[in-house]
Amino acid sequence: EINLTTYNLCRINMFLHNIEFDKFSIVREDTLLSPQHWDDQPFELIVSNPPYVDAESVAALPDEYLKEPELALGSGDDGLEATRRILEEAAAHLNPFGVLVVEIGHNRDVLEMQYPQLPFTWLETSGGDGFVFLLTREELVEAATQAETVGEKVLRALSQPQQHIQIRHGVRRHLDIVNVAAHFFTQQEELLILHLAGTLV
Repeated sequence: EINLTTYNLCRINMFLHNIEFDKFSIVREDTLLSPQHWDDQPFELIVSNPPYVDAESVAALPDEYLKEPELALGSGDDGLEATRRILEEAAAHLNPFGVLVVEIGHNRDVLEMQYPQLPFTWLETSGGDGFVFLLTREELVEAATQAETVGEKVLRALSQPQQHIQIRHGVRRHLDIVNVAAHFFTQQEELLILHLAGTLV
């Protein structure tokens, strides 16, 4: 728990309900970056309900929602800043065949566009099947390997003869993203590159 007041409340509740500290641990830490475990072993299961509201939605929230710390609601422009950090770090903290489960609100389409290499399993919830995903450690590791391969392909693409192309807003760039994507990448990789290109131009 990153918030001191909430951390102290959890400790009090553990004491009041006779929860043994050697079986259940609460740590004041940003566990997105530094997961804590009492025996320093990897986890079999990581479950997270991180902040997932995008900046536009945070700005439009009713007053009663603003009683909550903004840190508990907003997660960058697209609502996925915290989720990206979890995806980057989780594999290093999971046992072989360990499982990651994360709630992401209404951000499924954006997440799948940003991570086409990840085989998300979407769990059925009372709200539908687009709000909570499951990934195994092996799927995360495999996706990281694919991401490195994509990076190598990008470098190879950039080493090709430069092309001066009108892309958008009257700005000339030295790389025709669309042609390069079609030339070097699989369909899934192309979607990722085109998404990144859209954020850069």
